[in-house]
Amino acid sequence: MLAACGGSNPFEDGDGTDPGPTPVTPIPDAVRGDVDRISFNPTTQTLTVSGVSLDNTDYSATYTRNPGLDVTNGAGAVVYQAFTTQSDPLDRPAIGFARESSGTRGSVAVTGGQFNRYFGGTYFERTGAFDPPPVNDQNQGLVSYAGRYVGLTNLQTGNPLLPPAVGTDPALIPSAPVIVDAEIFLNVDFADNQVNGAIYNRDFRGNTGVFTLPDIVLIATGIDANGLFSSDRVEYSGVLTTDIGDYAGIFGGPDAAAVAGGVFLSEFDGVGDPSGIEDEEEYGIFVLDKCGTPAADAAVCAQVRP
Repeated sequence: MLAACGGSNPFEDGDGTDPGPTPVTPIPDAVRGDVDRISFNPTTQTLTVSGVSLDNTDYSATYTRNPGLDVTNGAGAVVYQAFTTQSDPLDRPAIGFARESSGTRGSVAVTGGQFNRYFGGTYFERTGAFDPPPVNDQNQGLVSYAGRYVGLTNLQTGNPLLPPAVGTDPALIPSAPVIVDAEIFLNVDFADNQVNGAIYNRDFRGNTGVFTLPDIVLIATGIDANGLFSSDRVEYSGVLTTDIGDYAGIFGGPDAAAVAGGVFLSEFDGVGDPSGIEDEEEYGIFVLDKCGTPAADAAVCAQVRP
């Protein structure tokens, strides 16, 4: 896959033209990308994406459930449900992921590359008002969240969901986006209204570890009165001089039982492109449960105070 990129990735971000509905949360443009809204219903297992161009015949495209691409935890339980769409073998395939916890939802959708462009972005929202945990002498407002992260890149697998006819000119054939699987941990201080964290054990889906990606850190940023946060600073772990992206999110549920958010990376393979990848980009999401709640990542949360 990387060799096919020739040391450079030609698929740059595109921009849709129909403004569509207004997002229900003020998601920063860099994190939202081309997305106007993504509606996820975990009960009916449906994902409807608005604003991502050329993913389907409809402006609000309904993606089809694709369990074969689901992101699971170490025990095999599904964390992020996967959805896909491709109108025909010569149209871009698109992949989406989504999760809901405690009325807090996060989703991402990205098309494959074709004709030098790709499209995509993230979306997050919650049901109900912001309900932060109590701040007292025992708690001091410090809590943690841990779980899985999933990203979609502008790197290409070369394998569309619908194979083209034998003999089709390669100039016409679209590709599917490469998936990044990782873990994520957030430390949050509700007394000082600050959040920060790391996305680590980052790996291209299905690789053997040769192209394991560098860990990244989400630099501390403030939480507003509605439980929203955003930052224009993401860095490689241990490297303070390189800004590689943006992130944002929202807390939801009783006592902020969950957090959902999106990430945009303008590069991800390390300072100086050590893997030979250039112009790489990534949209990713996280929907995490608070340590001390039943659905939280038990192994990581065992090391923090609930």
